[in-house]
Amino acid sequence: SYGLQRDSINNRWNAGPDMKANLGSASVFAYIDKNNSNTFDEGDEPLSGIEFKINETLVNQKTDASGLVHISGLSPYKETSIEVSEMSVKSPYIRVINKTARFIPRPGKTMPIEIPFVLTGDIDGEVIVTKDNSGEKNVIVELVSASDGRVIATTTTESDGYYSFDGVPRGKYRIRLNEEQSRRKLWQSIPSFAELDLGQEDMFDQTINFGLVTSKP
Repeated sequence: SYGLQRDSINNRWNAGPDMKANLGSASVFAYIDKNNSNTFDEGDEPLSGIEFKINETLVNQKTDASGLVHISGLSPYKETSIEVSEMSVKSPYIRVINKTARFIPRPGKTMPIEIPFVLTGDIDGEVIVTKDNSGEKNVIVELVSASDGRVIATTTTESDGYYSFDGVPRGKYRIRLNEEQSRRKLWQSIPSFAELDLGQEDMFDQTINFGLVTSKP
């Protein structure tokens, strides 16, 4: 038997032998959220070729050119998880914000689900002792939101003074050394911080180096 289900994203009815009226379905929309608004709006782009797992089982369907895929045959009234298959994301500069969503299918209903992705890049650099031009290990480096001063992420330098932040979403940031550690060690960094505006390019790689001056006699 056949059933009809209304897809609220496409504003159309779908029918098929595996879409019985007593089962649920989901219309999943994947897109690149270029302005980090968590809503599809002007300038954002649908994302094709994305695969999903339903309750940890891979679905043999991909989003089309409009970013949509219709997944049917879902058991009703049972909490269902839908997860992005990260193997289907072809670019290392695209990252899903929340790769798993949960919902409860309803018989004969199509659940609209939006999955936003963000454009990301990498920030790296070195912390170098100015006195002898050597890398300093175990220095705490912070990635800070320029808008509210919130520390987004921290990392520590490796044995040669190298550090990196991978998969950073577009936005305005500051990079700085941890102030408490610098006071305790009597360090002064040059510069004291660096400002980055990562909103101008679709992809980015930025290198920020710091000189480290010791205040010890």
